[in-house]
Amino acid sequence: MFSLINSTVADVSRKEDIHAHTIESIIDKEIATEVDFSKIKAIGVLGIDEISLRKGRQKYATVITSRHQGETRVLKVLDGRKKETIEKFFRSIPKHLRKTVSAVCSDLYDGFINAAKAVFGAQIVTADRFHVAK
Repeated sequence: MFSLINSTVADVSRKEDIHAHTIESIIDKEIATEVDFSKIKAIGVLGIDEISLRKGRQKYATVITSRHQGETRVLKVLDGRKKETIEKFFRSIPKHLRKTVSAVCSDLYDGFINAAKAVFGAQIVTADRFHVAK
């Protein structure tokens, strides 16, 4: 699963010598369709990034992760990367947990940044190191 971060299903398929459909099946099986927020005490840093499901076909999935006290968890994999979809998910986070978000780390894609600003405020939105350096 972590191999998919900053990579495509096709890239991971080649690196791991696993068929792309197998990887997509693993994603479907391992990622819960709904987040059980009752099991989460704090969110910490939210990470947002997209993965390309098909090279050159503009088909994306958005992966939203949280990192708190050294633990990283995948919160949600969303279809596409539209601002409205991301913002809707952020607003689905219970208010008491939204207050525990210390930062939102994203690439420079406007849809991610604007969704995070709309829900959490501009002061906690940051660009990831890779994209700042690039």
